Amino acid sequence: VKEKIQGIVQAYNDMVSDFAVLTGPKSEDEEDIFSGSLKGDSTPRTVLAQIRATLFGESDTKGDTIATFRDLGVSVDKDGVVSLDETVLDSALNSNFEEVVKTLAGRTSETVDGETVIKRGLGVELAARVRDLMAPSGIILSQSSSAETQVAKHEDKLTDLEDRLQTILDRYTKQFAAMESLVGQITAMRENLKGQFEALSNAYK
Repeated sequence: VKEKIQGIVQAYNDMVSDFAVLTGPKSEDEEDIFSGSLKGDSTPRTVLAQIRATLFGESDTKGDTIATFRDLGVSVDKDGVVSLDETVLDSALNSNFEEVVKTLAGRTSETVDGETVIKRGLGVELAARVRDLMAPSGIILSQSSSAETQVAKHEDKLTDLEDRLQTILDRYTKQFAAMESLVGQITAMRENLKGQFEALSNAYK
């Protein structure tokens, strides 16, 4: 249980760190294709907000003394970095192990207004939240698919633009070739006339 909670804390901090890179300033390193790639995109904020709300919320299957991750020594600083007080966690595991399990992994059902409502522990809820975010209809894949569609449209437009530019280039090339030919003909005619005038002038000397 302790290792799993440590893993959650580490995974959350990794996510925060990665999102900071993705939404931060663009790196001057041309090989760095990640930094700043999602700057201005609301998806990371939405994902982070949903995960944070679950991580720091109260369990639907809470115990009498253990109800949140905070009760297990999990805290967050002003920069959004999560830390784990292992002393608090060890104490909770040693003295209230059943409540810890219930708060994290509990799953019960209740009937409310004739409908069955599933109540889940924080760990179960967190896993379900991640699955929903990563599902085909979830925000991550939906935004990714939308971005790929936009890229494909831009690539098609770029191809059309390149085709139009090539057509214009071909037309101008032909026109300049015709102009060059005309200049050559005019130059030849000028030289021919110059020769004739010189011959005529010599004949009258």
